[in-house]
Amino acid sequence: MRYLISLFAVLFYGLLLNAQDVKLDINAPAEITAGEPAVIEIKLSKGTLSGFARLQQPFPDAINVKAIESAGADFSFSEGKLNIIWLNLPGQSELVLKYELIADQRVKGDFLLEGRFSYIRESEREEMDVDPKTIHINPSDQVSEDMIVDIQDYVGDFYILGDSGEKLPVVCYREAPYISPSSDGWIVNVLVSRGEVTKLARVEETIPTGYMAENIDGKNAIFSFKGGIAKFLWMTLPEDPYFIVSYKLKSESGSVDEVPEIDGKFSFMLEDNVKNVSIIQKDVELLGMNNQELTDLLSPSGSSGIVTQKPLLILDKPKEEPKPKPVVETKPKPVQEKPVVQEQAVVAAPGVIFKVQLLASVRPIDTDKYFAGQDVGKISGEKDGNLYKYTTGNFKYYKDARAYIEDLFLNTSIEEAFVTAYNNGSRIQVDEALRLTRQKWFK
Repeated sequence: MRYLISLFAVLFYGLLLNAQDVKLDINAPAEITAGEPAVIEIKLSKGTLSGFARLQQPFPDAINVKAIESAGADFSFSEGKLNIIWLNLPGQSELVLKYELIADQRVKGDFLLEGRFSYIRESEREEMDVDPKTIHINPSDQVSEDMIVDIQDYVGDFYILGDSGEKLPVVCYREAPYISPSSDGWIVNVLVSRGEVTKLARVEETIPTGYMAENIDGKNAIFSFKGGIAKFLWMTLPEDPYFIVSYKLKSESGSVDEVPEIDGKFSFMLEDNVKNVSIIQKDVELLGMNNQELTDLLSPSGSSGIVTQKPLLILDKPKEEPKPKPVVETKPKPVQEKPVVQEQAVVAAPGVIFKVQLLASVRPIDTDKYFAGQDVGKISGEKDGNLYKYTTGNFKYYKDARAYIEDLFLNTSIEEAFVTAYNNGSRIQVDEALRLTRQKWFK
């Protein structure tokens, strides 16, 4: 009997050690300076753990990351996401990784360094959250104070790769409004450089109270003005790599004494996500510039004009009034229940399904109010780690979920929707769901 008790004690103690043998510590400075590199050290105490493992960390747009020591892992950083992946963990019980972190020179403020470590133990997937650390960014003394923005307000420059690998800018500049020749309003010209974006895009300008907007030249866009928003919507963008759209602002009082202050953004679909680029106002005469001058303005090293407006904060939040729906022919919506905005818990549907995530929030939200006026169907809510995540739809096929995102982009103000996947009610990576269902990813 004593032998059996001792044996059970040894087994129990061994299981307890095995359950507690994975630990991840991050050594990061409490403060860094914008534009100057800082080293982040990660110590992984893995015990006897072997096989597949992955560390994922999200970063704000203003942060760039570069590997120093990867401890045998595949290290990748793209679109603000760091992925450190081991197909087979090394034999050592402790691993040390290092990477270099650098914040754009134009930012300051605080951001949260967090992440999630996933691994396989006895054919079961397990996860642990990284203890978050707040890092303060001190402003650079190499940048003018009036050009520095908080890291949460940073938008930055957006480039996509062309077919030949060259960087193509996706940028927008607004010419400072000027009085119309008839002196009955203000003319606004916006230069759009589309890069390789060809479909599903829009320019949105938030107009000050007391003004109305009229289309002058929309380059075949659907133009609308409602609720203080002037919008140009393209199903298919012009073939020219860059073009200028124009509209007129008229004051309801008839006064043209004050230059209207305008906020704007250019939004477009890229793969499964909506991307936003702020419209920057410059003291230039767009219609008076030749092709070479416009090209110089759009180039990364271009210095034409003086920036008179900082990059704008692009937030995923509801407008005070629902945006108008453009009268356009779109693909039929995937089969869904009649849209009734109400929150439900995620139902553990059998097998693999695809859903569309609409929002993630650190606090629970009232979905009836937040999505009021939006045609988004039944909303499911769940708590995942420290975030409350809200999804809609139950799609058997990835392509249907992808098409629904395009529909949301065209007909609602929701801009951060993306496809998610579940297997028997548990969230999994989309690429894993595609593999399990033998479906193909597409742009």
